[in-house]
Amino acid sequence: MNICALNEWLHVCRLDRDEVVTLLKIADRLRALRHTVDLSAGHAPPIPASEAWEIATLALEAFLPQLAGTIRKASEETPRFLEAGRQGQEPGRPFTHHGDATTSPFVSCDYRGRPVDMLDVAHELAHVTQIAASRGAPMPPVQREVCAFLGEAALIRWAAMHRPTLVRALKSAWHASDTIYLIRDADLLSRALHAESPSYDYRWNYPVARLMASAFLRDACQNDRTALFCAGPAAPAILARFPVLPFPVALPPLPAAAGGPGDAYRHAGAIALLDMQADQGGGGDSLGKRHADLLNCMKTRSVFITLNDDGEPAGYATWDPVAAEPVQSGVRCRAFPGAEDVLTSSLRLHLPEVALRADRHERTTEPEAAANV
Repeated sequence: MNICALNEWLHVCRLDRDEVVTLLKIADRLRALRHTVDLSAGHAPPIPASEAWEIATLALEAFLPQLAGTIRKASEETPRFLEAGRQGQEPGRPFTHHGDATTSPFVSCDYRGRPVDMLDVAHELAHVTQIAASRGAPMPPVQREVCAFLGEAALIRWAAMHRPTLVRALKSAWHASDTIYLIRDADLLSRALHAESPSYDYRWNYPVARLMASAFLRDACQNDRTALFCAGPAAPAILARFPVLPFPVALPPLPAAAGGPGDAYRHAGAIALLDMQADQGGGGDSLGKRHADLLNCMKTRSVFITLNDDGEPAGYATWDPVAAEPVQSGVRCRAFPGAEDVLTSSLRLHLPEVALRADRHERTTEPEAAANV
């Protein structure tokens, strides 16, 4: 697919200039959040290239079970070069040569056994799978990169179930890559939008695709995933059904337990973000009262934040440590939309007495609420 200029890129990818500007604003907000992410990789022993390729295959098969045969065939038949470059050299960029009607795709990765290299392998295998599933029909580059990022996400999901020792390192590598895709590449695209006649740069695709992939992962079902990989030129229409939210979906991962003042600030920030994500805005309370209530709960250690599988805040509960009667339970719960059950089950597991107070309060106030409907 030969693209020469910005307007041509927008047309091919079915993007509107204003839409891209909005996406870059979201990337800019995520940039601030990423500064709070712990990027320490933890311990992960080097994985041989052949094993990394097989793990990526298994992960993609689990993510796209309806395409398992296509994935396995592509995995076994695709020529690939997965070896480290010369010692002391900067790692080369991985790529997939898409081939044509008479040649197969070819994958190359400067593979050195690191978690980021494993993500690269999953990224390139997803490219090969998309080409095979689309039967060679060309997919626009932004949507093609969405499929590749889904391959990386599939690897992390699979590792969480089958290779837990790898998960932290893979997630850290994913977040570290965000500093490239959502900062450096986003800046590159932003400059192009304001330039007079910018020449096409393939890296324009990455920030848009990264955000689209996150939105798609949030809401898409298994059939949607399969349809996207098979869509070829129709991919933009599928992704249009999964808009990127104007406020970032991913909240900054938190440590498992609070430490010093820095962690206290991060917990308070996570609660504020969850309030905004849930569109609660403090339930009509003044900002001063919300701040005072939260500070009091933190002082009395009556705050609970639950995390999702990615270590991101999914919901929180605060409560009055001295209230005894159900109607005075003082338990206040807020969850990221769709994560209400995660908060409830986590609260019951870790703080059953607080969960019981919340349940009693809900049953006590239910008839009154019904009467007011």
